[in-house]
Amino acid sequence: MVLKLRTKISSVIGKIKFFTRAIVIGWFRLECVYDHFFIRTFNQNTVIVDFGAGKGEFAAYITGRFPHARVFLAEANPDLAQKLIDIFGAKGNVTVANTAIGAHSASSVKFYLSRDLISSSLYESLSKLGGLAESGACEVTISMHSLNDFFALYNLDRIDLLKIDIEGAEFELFENFSKRDFTRVTQISVEFHDFLDPLLRDRMQSCVDRLQKLGYSCIHAGINFMYGSEYYNCLFYDRKRLGWNNLSRYLKIPQWLYR
Repeated sequence: MVLKLRTKISSVIGKIKFFTRAIVIGWFRLECVYDHFFIRTFNQNTVIVDFGAGKGEFAAYITGRFPHARVFLAEANPDLAQKLIDIFGAKGNVTVANTAIGAHSASSVKFYLSRDLISSSLYESLSKLGGLAESGACEVTISMHSLNDFFALYNLDRIDLLKIDIEGAEFELFENFSKRDFTRVTQISVEFHDFLDPLLRDRMQSCVDRLQKLGYSCIHAGINFMYGSEYYNCLFYDRKRLGWNNLSRYLKIPQWLYR
């Protein structure tokens, strides 16, 4: 009898949470696409930058849903970058760059290829987790650009959504993220890769703390794969700049929805 009552109470609580989550997500216009959160407040002048565009699934959704947005894709793996060019090259509002992303500029850096193309990385140890490249060429030399480079190269004054999935290079990027960067980037959707190596956990937490101290609010969801991470799917947003309605500017998205 007690067990049945507990089961019924648990079911009711689950339903309440489900409908509450749906209402809150609708209120905040929160979306999750291919493991990346973002708040849908885009218009015809929106600028979206995708660091680590991979096979282009996220970019395909974004360009299809928001066809008037200016979209910039950066992908370090040469094979994937060429595929992105093939897919998006005819779109006048999409720019594809075959470059690694880091905290500084470099004309040439080593980039380690993985059999799992999207696992290729600036860090050999992380790339090896996806298996060595079958071609026999396990590394290539490519250029590396910083966030500031993108602002300068493409004459950007702001980024409305910065999506980041760069296989471990996000740590160095955020460790050098400045107050000026905060004023120019409204939302950051990032996949932290501490789930691949527990030694990265402290760096991840330091990056999260740094971004929140700069002024971002945060919502995140975890993953149990390998070593796990609380911040596998993480959105940093400046709610005061989003401006989608007056009340939401002063409210944070409740984290309990994703626990």
